[in-house]
Amino acid sequence: MADSFKLLADGQLAASKTAMLTVGGAAEVVIQRIKIAATTGTDRTFGLYVKTSGGTSRRITPAATPCNGDGHTNINGPITLGNSEVLEGDASAATELDYTVHGDEIS
Repeated sequence: MADSFKLLADGQLAASKTAMLTVGGAAEVVIQRIKIAATTGTDRTFGLYVKTSGGTSRRITPAATPCNGDGHTNINGPITLGNSEVLEGDASAATELDYTVHGDEIS
């Protein structure tokens, strides 16, 4: 069994709930930090969710979590996801919030 702390995912949040990270293979991930950063100077809000394999998405942040237009918001873990589980996110406006997901991948 090996593990390594690394960047697990990155991208831009969509206006509708979309997968940010899907755990594949026989791996497990422990998310230590999710950073959401504004790209346009406009205040926005976002939501994060966890979806179990074959299950329903469940919110893990408060509704309409704020991200100031001139800054970023950190969500600190740990958040553990197993095989086929998904981290999802949405934003009040598409492509205006960048994200990075850092953590430990255990295989």
